[in-house]
Amino acid sequence: MSILEAGRIHCIGMGGAGVSALAGLLLGLGKEVSGTEDNESKRTLDPLRAKGVSIISEKETLPDVDIFIYSDAWKEKHPEVLRAAIATNLPTYSYFEALGEVSKEYTTIAVAGTHGKTTVTAMLARMLEGIDPTVIVGSIMRDTDTNVRIGESKYLLVEACEYNDHFLNLSPSILAITNIELDHTDYFKDVDQLVDSYIQLVQKIPEDGVLVINTKGKYEKEVITHATCKVLDYMDAEVPTLLIPGDFNIENAKVAMSVANTVEENDAVYREALETFPGTWRRFEFKGKTHNGALVYDDYAHHPTAVEKTIIAIKKHFPSKKIVVAFHPHLYSRTRDFMDGFATALALADIAYVAPIFAAREEFDGVTTNDALVAKVNEAGGEAHSISTKEDLQEIIEGLDENVIFFTMGAGDIYLWIPEYVSTNFG
Repeated sequence: MSILEAGRIHCIGMGGAGVSALAGLLLGLGKEVSGTEDNESKRTLDPLRAKGVSIISEKETLPDVDIFIYSDAWKEKHPEVLRAAIATNLPTYSYFEALGEVSKEYTTIAVAGTHGKTTVTAMLARMLEGIDPTVIVGSIMRDTDTNVRIGESKYLLVEACEYNDHFLNLSPSILAITNIELDHTDYFKDVDQLVDSYIQLVQKIPEDGVLVINTKGKYEKEVITHATCKVLDYMDAEVPTLLIPGDFNIENAKVAMSVANTVEENDAVYREALETFPGTWRRFEFKGKTHNGALVYDDYAHHPTAVEKTIIAIKKHFPSKKIVVAFHPHLYSRTRDFMDGFATALALADIAYVAPIFAAREEFDGVTTNDALVAKVNEAGGEAHSISTKEDLQEIIEGLDENVIFFTMGAGDIYLWIPEYVSTNFG
């Protein structure tokens, strides 16, 4: 039984950005959807509950359904639940396998790349409203407060993740690659393996499809040689002034403009959509003010390049302010393999606080710690300090004044460490 033939679908690990978005899409297609989740992810789960979705926390309980879909996080965190689903002999798909099955039924526009794919996908969701696409984004779109859009057209717009070669499940007719840089070193042993995965993805584009890419990129040059479709260089695109800061967002807008004009030329509409684009959740997101007037932001940056570019953008946007960053390293492998890069990037801040590493799917390697990264930042000429708890960070935040711009950064849950009152102090 295929995903779209099933009537009742249960999502294991429903709180994840991807699985919750797919659940919303399946609901929109008339499916009966339920879920299992032991982490209260209100931003992703509350919209589903509002639509009548039953979400249980008991890992031992699986409902009577036609198909199971599971998140990779739960495969690692609660393998016994996946084993129980498989033991039912019902079709059981990973999120990316399920998304790949759905992709086959649409003309798929996929946005891949190491950095910027969430923002580009959200930009395109706004720009292409006129063609009524179905959209899945790996974050919350601020203008709609959701990570999914149900459209009536033949188009599916989706964020394509390279980790574990997940994006190879997709069948893209139009593919955008924002950039290629080594990441996910717990899977990709080197950049050659990563580039090979992108080559395989590009080879899936049909001859009448389109590849949007920076043709002068270091690794992109190799990928392009394997394309049999039309290739467009997004660096040639012209874009308007954006609300969201950062030169990297100008590049993101160029990617989005190139893709949109490939689908349907409507430059005036696209420019207006970009000019008013408010960004997405956890991307240079303004959270509020402290009691003493410090401005508080949050960002998902979790790769050295993203951290560096974000801090540069902060400095450019707030040239007279002191920049204080609280960084939450994500994964022992990434922190270990990019230690020097993180140190150089964090040294750009006036002060960096480093929280304990968010382990996610990994076990402690016995070596890599936040203290080790702090030492590296200080060796690189920065000022860094270790913190251990939410209470440590909140005490630091309480001492900040109106001369400070404060950022939490990382792919973990450090944004939950920001004091709740901050969000009530907008303006």
